[in-house]
Amino acid sequence: MMKLDRRRFLQGLLMLGVSPSALLRLPLFPSISGYQSALAATNSRKLALLVGINRYSSLNSNNTNGNSPYLDLQGCLTDVELQRELLMERYGFQATDILTLTDAQATRENIENSFLEHLVNQAQAGDVVVFHFSGYGSRIKIPSLSGSTALSPSAEEMLGFLPSDGLTSEQIRNDLLQESLFLLARSLRTDQVTMVLDCSHGEPTSPLQGNLRTRSCLIPADSPSSQEIDFQSQIATLAKTLGKKTKADPPGMTLTATSPQKVAVEFLGDGFSAGLFSYYLTQYLWQITPPRRGITVFNQVEEAIAPDLGKYQQPQAFLGKNTSSVIYGTPSPFVQGSEAVIEKILEPASSKLVAMRFTGVSPLVLAHGVLNSCFRVIADANADSSGDIFLQVTEQTGRRAKALVLNAQVTLSGKEPLEESIRAIPRHLGLIVALDSQFDRIERVDATSAFSAIATVTGVINAGEQSADCVLGKKAGGYGLFTEGGRLLFSAGKGNIEAIKSIIGKLTPKLEQVLAKKWWDLTNNEHSSHLGLRASLAVLQDSKAIAVLTKETGRYDFSANSAPGIQPKPIKSPETPGLVSIASGSLLQYRLENYQDQPLYFVILGIDANGKAIAWYPGEQPESIPPQQSQMIPDPSSPISWRVPSNGGLTQMQVIASLQPFQQFWETLGENLPNLTSPDVTCHPAQILEIKNPLAIAQSLLEDLHRNSAVSSTMINNTADYYALEMTTWATLNFIYQVI
Repeated sequence: MMKLDRRRFLQGLLMLGVSPSALLRLPLFPSISGYQSALAATNSRKLALLVGINRYSSLNSNNTNGNSPYLDLQGCLTDVELQRELLMERYGFQATDILTLTDAQATRENIENSFLEHLVNQAQAGDVVVFHFSGYGSRIKIPSLSGSTALSPSAEEMLGFLPSDGLTSEQIRNDLLQESLFLLARSLRTDQVTMVLDCSHGEPTSPLQGNLRTRSCLIPADSPSSQEIDFQSQIATLAKTLGKKTKADPPGMTLTATSPQKVAVEFLGDGFSAGLFSYYLTQYLWQITPPRRGITVFNQVEEAIAPDLGKYQQPQAFLGKNTSSVIYGTPSPFVQGSEAVIEKILEPASSKLVAMRFTGVSPLVLAHGVLNSCFRVIADANADSSGDIFLQVTEQTGRRAKALVLNAQVTLSGKEPLEESIRAIPRHLGLIVALDSQFDRIERVDATSAFSAIATVTGVINAGEQSADCVLGKKAGGYGLFTEGGRLLFSAGKGNIEAIKSIIGKLTPKLEQVLAKKWWDLTNNEHSSHLGLRASLAVLQDSKAIAVLTKETGRYDFSANSAPGIQPKPIKSPETPGLVSIASGSLLQYRLENYQDQPLYFVILGIDANGKAIAWYPGEQPESIPPQQSQMIPDPSSPISWRVPSNGGLTQMQVIASLQPFQQFWETLGENLPNLTSPDVTCHPAQILEIKNPLAIAQSLLEDLHRNSAVSSTMINNTADYYALEMTTWATLNFIYQVI
């Protein structure tokens, strides 16, 4: 990239009296050539600058105190790859309009030059602009330079982004200041801007949050570099000259992986790592049909992160006044959402073996629900098709796989999108437990020995080595069982008083609940299910039901079926960014709407704010929703109420519906019902009951869904090892909210 003196260049243009409009028409940096002809060829462009930095360890050579605080990250280049694939294949961005800077390329000056050259200098009014940064976030002490925005903690401390050349001395860093980035964004001529910032600025005491690596720089800086302050001053002058506000939030939509005081993390998959925020964001943008508002997608991403991270990672969304309501613009060409794409035909002569890449699959399903699963080719609406084409995954490494085409004779181009058709879930699952990095050697040895005697645990690792289902760690006053992201699930005894082996022994039933939830979560298919189901969760206020969460299946065409029997429509609360909060003691009601022409059978179960597994138990006669009708749970005419527990905490409930009854589930639940006459039994009000054997319930649920799917042996021939679930026969909708 050509190195230019931006200060003299910009000052010279302004002193010569060049008008703002003419200034923006000039090619400010001649290293970008030919853009004038490109602009003339189309009235609207889509431009992106994607930055990802994994390699930070080289900064340690500048540390004179002998410490090595700058650890390499692992998932930032994957984030760039995920965004690039999404923008090109789903949203119609041209390869030449996407500029990527990775590792050593991503110096502060290169990032700022590229933003000016590639985005500010080229984008016209109405164009779509995307900026993505994955790497370390930072905090820098700074005098009140430009005031503060809603994204900054204070005027005395500025947020920043650590580039690959981010260290000049122990106290002074060459960070890209957040305010500089926002000034650059304000200089754009378009409001159709999306900035995705997958980093964090919190101050963690450890590079790990549970079992996940954080993206917060562990060492704050006393001062920014003089070059960065100089650049910020010049861009502020340019923005003022162009009539832009210099003390406001950036235009368009800014999505941050977390709030300034919290952390953002990356997770480890099989052969790859990625930022949790970037992964979920791109997953949902691949899956949704049709395109939904950016705020809706953002809330789904936060719901996906909350069960693992809770209060530790809290994404934020800032929406400008003039931004499009659809993130990244409208997909082009407009096609149905998908879970995978074919990348290459491996046997061109027969088209029987293909290479595929997973795009819209959650990390959990990617780890346990794609091998041996079947996918259907999404046919072009304008193309002639002799029928559905199915593929079965035979080999998998992380996000990529090989698949066998099950049809006898087909012709494929090698670029087709794919949707889930049959999900194969292993019948034999276990838990991987990570041991907190604070454990000493004796604690590790004793814990590993104790876990080896528990059937549900199949592996024990040190935190940070690989992915895990939960973490055994230390907490104030003792030990605890945590999610992989460090959210406390269960307290587990007092340290230095009770032996760790004894503590782990008491955790056995809790570990069974963690495994049961893992199985429940593997049934989540909101965006890939073809079942006609819509459900809403309402809070009862003054005899009115106000819907605070509404979920519906993604592959059913609700617009083609008005279902006149489903009346009246629920009253909805306005959608706002963030996780839904419900006050303790509130009365709840679920509304289930069946758009099928046959009954739907359902169960409602999950984990309440107290961390207990609960289920709706309707009695000896399981309920069903009549065709084209809706049903309230609990029924408004009954004396039964569903009251939120008094303790605050995260609640995760699932509505699971099927075309056939849940026979084995209800039988197992009936066998495990608490003895209501016993004074020491724990029971929820009315018919919301605590599940005493969640693992048996989970296995019964999967067996029912497997039997109801009735998958042919020609599709999945090893059903002794897998539950085979067909996407047109069931739907699982997830309801996640915070009790306050």
